[in-house]
Amino acid sequence: CTAGYYGNPLRIMVAIPRDELLFRTNQKLREQTILSSLIFIAFILASLVLVGWIFEPLRRVSQHLLKISQFDFAARIDLDKSFTEMSELGASLNRMSRSLHSFQELIRVLNQPGDEAKTFEDLLHLILRILEKKEGQLYLRTGNNLKLVAWRGKEPLQNSVALQNKHAIDQNVAEILGI
Repeated sequence: CTAGYYGNPLRIMVAIPRDELLFRTNQKLREQTILSSLIFIAFILASLVLVGWIFEPLRRVSQHLLKISQFDFAARIDLDKSFTEMSELGASLNRMSRSLHSFQELIRVLNQPGDEAKTFEDLLHLILRILEKKEGQLYLRTGNNLKLVAWRGKEPLQNSVALQNKHAIDQNVAEILGI
């Protein structure tokens, strides 16, 4: 503005108390701070719940592996089915525990004195449990001769099988085991 007293520009000054001038700004800043703090607290609480939900199965797996390391092969682990990978890991650990327990039993059976026929029956039962099969036969091999010593399931046709060579025996065993 060029108009004014004696040709000097005219200036207008308004004085507003700072609290009045910044009231709305301070109010919005307080609201935003409170809202941000609540969101942060909610995020932390949700994170703690989520971490517990994720790491609880890992804690159980760790405890189960500790039991296995202490030769407690009969222990089983039950994991929530919501994590496919964790439930698969739990199932694998249970199969491993079952196999190790069966091998532990196998050693016990082989080291106990007693009736040979009963030992063979127990041995076959444990091998079938390890292989997760319901029936099978146990043969003793001497050279090229196989002698049936135990079976579970339908009764085999003959008690003794004489095979011509080692290759035929190995092929027969592979067929029995399904490999």
